Amino acid sequence: MQSPNNGLGRYGEEVAARRLAHDGLHILERNWRCAEGELDIVALDGDTLAICEVKTRSEHAFQQPTEGIDRTKAERLRRLAERWLAERWPTHFELLAERVTPRPHADGSAVPPGPSSQPDRQEVSAPTAEPAIEGRAGASSPTSGETAAGSAPKKAARKRVARKPEAKSIAAAGGVTALATVPAPPPPGGVRIDLVAVINRLKGAAQVEHVRGAV
Repeated sequence: MQSPNNGLGRYGEEVAARRLAHDGLHILERNWRCAEGELDIVALDGDTLAICEVKTRSEHAFQQPTEGIDRTKAERLRRLAERWLAERWPTHFELLAERVTPRPHADGSAVPPGPSSQPDRQEVSAPTAEPAIEGRAGASSPTSGETAAGSAPKKAARKRVARKPEAKSIAAAGGVTALATVPAPPPPGGVRIDLVAVINRLKGAAQVEHVRGAV
């Protein structure tokens, strides 16, 4: 059987998350746990990482939600914030970066076909047509002008085809370099600890107060 306080706490966190999203914050994680404790909500407020501690009280509770963070609690939140940054921020930073600048796949599936795709098909088909013309019985020999005019594009095409694997290998090597693990920079706006105070009223909607930089 769950305690009524646990139900009130979950309700408060849900209300707080909706309020933060309504205010324009981008929620990254909720109820992140580790051996040292739990963070209720981790969100981005612009370029600032907000560690949100949610405190929920009933309307007739003696203690106000804003009184729920003492010095010991504040120090624990700071330690949890540092650990979250070390363990979870690199993953979220990579996801956010991909939304801004998608990375091309190594096989090229994510890159739309460009103007160079049509010449590639022509370069491959040009050498295959040459033996069929030369080996046909009774076929007339091309004139010297036709030979001079037709051989240069074919030779150039064969040279371009020969260089194509090298270009792919360079692209593949560049892709590996681009995907190398790079330490994620800290949030540009820094990290702050917020308090989201939720008062569950007997009648009407809950009262929510978001205190930025409460600690």
